[in-house]
Amino acid sequence: MKPITLTISILLLASITMLPAQQKTIDHDRAAKYFKQFDQLRESDNGALWGHKLPHKMLFVNPKNYEFVANEPLQAYEAKEDGEIFRGQYPQNKAIANTSVLIDSTPWTMVMWPLSEKSDEAVELMAHESFHNLQNLLGIKISVMAIPHMDQKDARTLFRLEMNALYEGLYNNNQEAVKHALYFRKMRFDQYPETKKEEILLETQEGLAQYTGFKLGYNAQRLKMRLQENIRNMSEKSSLSRATAYTSGPLYGLLLDASGKPWKNGTMQNFNAFELTLQHFDIDPKSLSKLQYDEIKQHYNFDKIESEEKLRWKKRQKKIEQYTHKLLEDQPLIIELIDKQIGFNPNSIIPVEPHGNVYEYFVLRDWFGVLTAKKGALMTNDWNRVHVSKPTKIKQDTIEGDGWVIKLKKGHYIFNDKEKYYIKKATTKDYSANNLNELKEILPVIFDDSNGLSEIIWTTLSFFVLISLTIN
Repeated sequence: MKPITLTISILLLASITMLPAQQKTIDHDRAAKYFKQFDQLRESDNGALWGHKLPHKMLFVNPKNYEFVANEPLQAYEAKEDGEIFRGQYPQNKAIANTSVLIDSTPWTMVMWPLSEKSDEAVELMAHESFHNLQNLLGIKISVMAIPHMDQKDARTLFRLEMNALYEGLYNNNQEAVKHALYFRKMRFDQYPETKKEEILLETQEGLAQYTGFKLGYNAQRLKMRLQENIRNMSEKSSLSRATAYTSGPLYGLLLDASGKPWKNGTMQNFNAFELTLQHFDIDPKSLSKLQYDEIKQHYNFDKIESEEKLRWKKRQKKIEQYTHKLLEDQPLIIELIDKQIGFNPNSIIPVEPHGNVYEYFVLRDWFGVLTAKKGALMTNDWNRVHVSKPTKIKQDTIEGDGWVIKLKKGHYIFNDKEKYYIKKATTKDYSANNLNELKEILPVIFDDSNGLSEIIWTTLSFFVLISLTIN
């Protein structure tokens, strides 16, 4: 998932909000235990699920102090052998996330520490992320960031009805419920036809990874419980614009497994769950048009879902208004991006059309330094700019605002053009009397000023510029 200059590091919800407080030091014994369980999972599967064993190379990284432990030697970062693991320090100029990374041109699976203390949930996450290092062999070479329409009230309602029907079909061997699930999906595709392709691609990219984690990580009882949790927790998620595949992928994959017919081929470039389920359960697509929405929706908890989604929609509209003012209108700081490394929470994305998406938890590394935002940052649709709220505290190497902080690289500074703020690299080249105010702001950066030297230089420089203007 690395198109030219963009590295997208996806932070799963579990790694941000559902885990215990982050520990300052990695528990090496527990890490070794999880590595061993992952080895056992790989050996027991032996490539049966996808025709290939899950990739083995893996490291756990603590974002608090960049400590890592790996299950294989990692010479690039001078990892030292310590019992059954290898430990070292991860480079602080690189993003940390649950993702796949290239280290010396070799794919590794990275998982953020701490993992869940429930070992099967930890192994589920490890298998999910390891799948992303397998997906190239399966022909999956896509990167979908978000599906904005899945935050619409009707889309969310239809999706939640679909998931309830899928669960009913899977665990009660109810083919009529399977048909109903496909009917709800068809309704959504018909209502939002322009986004059908993106939804299928996201299900291919993240849905199959989550299916892999669930299929290999849990016994039958725990698997059923985790699916129930996923469906139940959808009502609490402020956004489904990226989260849908983490529920639909496992449900459709397990349902197709239950059909008893093979559904995986050599490549999985396009996991079209709708078409596959029609075929494997011998459902005539024409029969879907004969179903009546008002008659079947009540079987799948419609009244509760509708009530929750109406309330969420009102709150969402208010949030969009607040973010529009805060990030687009009220003197925001705008950062142009060049070689971005990004980490974000996929379950806290709010589309603000037509401008872009707000990521309520967001970490960005680029030419200027590091931005960490915990109360929203807007990424434009072209992925070329990030907006955060108006700065409230500006120091020589740190800029802060409401819920965000930037650690600037040396030689960079912030500039205000009265409508917006920008970050620039400090230089005195090509400055004239027309931008003396900007020059005044960068002098402390250029001279690394700590004793007022820049004020003396500024006064002297202003005097000579004014004389020059008078002569001219």
